Amino acid sequence: MDTNRVVIYIGSFLKNSFPRDRLGWIAADKECVNRLTTLKRFSDLSSPLPEQAALADFCRGGNYEIHIKRIHKIYRKRMMLAVQTMKEKIVNGDVRMIEPDGGFTIWVSMSNAGRHMRN
Repeated sequence: MDTNRVVIYIGSFLKNSFPRDRLGWIAADKECVNRLTTLKRFSDLSSPLPEQAALADFCRGGNYEIHIKRIHKIYRKRMMLAVQTMKEKIVNGDVRMIEPDGGFTIWVSMSNAGRHMRN
């Protein structure tokens, strides 16, 4: 999609897959990736090579997409329970909740929050 070869898309497996392993990825023009790979070799003290290889195999086998679908179902259930609970428990008119249209973030605002705080 990047016909001008100017987009660098960076992501991480940190939160949704393997929280213990700090592994990331990059998608960019092949020349850009090659240059970044060279820079990483010179600046890297010790990459977790076994973990990287295992994760690469995991992704190549289509397991990552399956895992993401499964984890999204779990997160969606948790988010729906949180929204339901907040609707039941928030009785103060100064507190407003905005349900997410997508994603898993619930926005809460308090119009008179300052008056309830101590100095």
